[in-house]
Amino acid sequence: MFHPKMFSIIEGFQLTDDLRTLRLPEMVIDLWAVRSAAGASGEYLSLHPRFVIFFDDASIALGSSEHAKTDCSVCFVPAGLRLWGTVSRANSFQHLDIHVHRQRLESISDGTLNLRLPLFQKASAELMNLGMLLADECRSQRRPDGYAEALAEAAIHEIFHLAGSNTALEPKDQSFAAMIEHVRQNLREPISVESMGDLAGLSRSQFSKKFKDLTGKTPHRWLVEIRIEEAKKLLLSGKRFAEVAHATGFADQAHFNRCFRARTGMTPTAWLQRYEYPKGKMKIQD
Repeated sequence: MFHPKMFSIIEGFQLTDDLRTLRLPEMVIDLWAVRSAAGASGEYLSLHPRFVIFFDDASIALGSSEHAKTDCSVCFVPAGLRLWGTVSRANSFQHLDIHVHRQRLESISDGTLNLRLPLFQKASAELMNLGMLLADECRSQRRPDGYAEALAEAAIHEIFHLAGSNTALEPKDQSFAAMIEHVRQNLREPISVESMGDLAGLSRSQFSKKFKDLTGKTPHRWLVEIRIEEAKKLLLSGKRFAEVAHATGFADQAHFNRCFRARTGMTPTAWLQRYEYPKGKMKIQD
């Protein structure tokens, strides 16, 4: 039986519910419910690879030194890597830890992934949905082990997919920080390339060129992808399509449907139907 070994020193965190654990072959999944004070911090060391997914819009600043951290809502931590983490604001949230035996992880990755480098990133709507289904199995395992194993493997693949996907990544240039924050806080408003350039302190042409050089895509394409990623989260929360279209800055529901299909290859209804939902949580309606 696989027993993960992890050591931590934490300050400012308090458990709000019992730890829920799901034990699978060469894999252990823990669901934690905690309350954090502003500035809560921790030092962590795991002897086995692990993945962490934060729920409830929570995030943590993580890094392999106390002074260089990246804010993330999902991470991959290689075996033996010591990490320091800080939560900036008081919050109550849950997070899922997936501990995996290294040989099992190597078989999942099929030798094609770099398992020595940590990943700190934002979660996709697809990953959050996989994580929520896994969390449900931790609370009450109602299906065979194979179901939970498949979910965990899918979540692991999605995390590595995000790391290599430009769709989930933001430009790593500090001069773009104010622009990115403005976009994320004002998605329902019209946002022009000119206004994004102004926030970055560049002309439209300078901004577009620098943005394309850093991300491989135009600012407009990136903006649409950010709107679609936020729309996915709102769809998974049960919002009606018209509400989602308005909240993410599309002209109307028809415009939203066209852009969603252009970016994902399917309609919002078809995208939603790939997932399972508790009865009564969602009514799918175009």
